[in-house]
Amino acid sequence: MLFAFIGPGLALALATMQPPADPGSVTERLRALPVSVSRIRAALDRPAPLQLALPEPKPTYRIEIREHLLYSPNLLGPVEQLWSTTSGPTPPGGLYAYDQGQRLGQASQPLFSMDLPSIGGAIKNAIANARRSRAERAAREEVQRALAEFCATRECTP
Repeated sequence: MLFAFIGPGLALALATMQPPADPGSVTERLRALPVSVSRIRAALDRPAPLQLALPEPKPTYRIEIREHLLYSPNLLGPVEQLWSTTSGPTPPGGLYAYDQGQRLGQASQPLFSMDLPSIGGAIKNAIANARRSRAERAAREEVQRALAEFCATRECTP
């Protein structure tokens, strides 16, 4: 069974193979190419173009980096600063405004808050929807009137 498939496949493969090209036809194909060996040789025989060596440009700027030391050489300066400074977020308005608000009793949270831009947007959308529905209703009534006039002058079935 296997030989029944291999035989025709091998015959087909041999039929599609091309015979090797003879050396005479290769030179004829090379002559037909748009390449001219004489032009290539002439271009290679020409002297090389002049190369200009430009001097390196001098920089017109200067960068100086100075490092700020985080620790003093005796390692006591920064440690003492860590103990003496209070770190943490500053309250809104600054420390003095926060203290003043605490003393005046204004530091309590409001009972409720309102978002006025969203309320204004909702009112604007409601007005736009009302105008659109009124325009749709007027358009329907106008079409009904025109259809009634048409049917009054001509005979039509509803």
